Amino acid sequence: MADLKHRRRQAVQAYLKAPEEPAPADLLTVLAAAGQGRVATLLVAEDQQIWAKSDSELGEWRLLRQPEAGCQDLLDRAAVMACQAGAKGFVLEPGAMPEDAVCAAVFRYPLE
Repeated sequence: MADLKHRRRQAVQAYLKAPEEPAPADLLTVLAAAGQGRVATLLVAEDQQIWAKSDSELGEWRLLRQPEAGCQDLLDRAAVMACQAGAKGFVLEPGAMPEDAVCAAVFRYPLE
């Protein structure tokens, strides 16, 4: 357990030292980067959900206040895609998240 806490702290420190200005904490940016295999480390807040439905015609997500049929939790989606691409993933208590974000990422290489 102590090792996991240490690795979580290291992941938060890596995020805070990331060269991106500002560091990527925007969920839709992180989601797109995860889908492209660009996320090296993903931090997500525990017990948080961001519900959305995909608008396939526009290629965009429509955010929802409450879950409904056919929607997805974008935090779960980002975590699955990032981990499938080999990213490290950490779930943190909301108070431990940097910048009070629901997700944060360290990218493998800068966004263009």
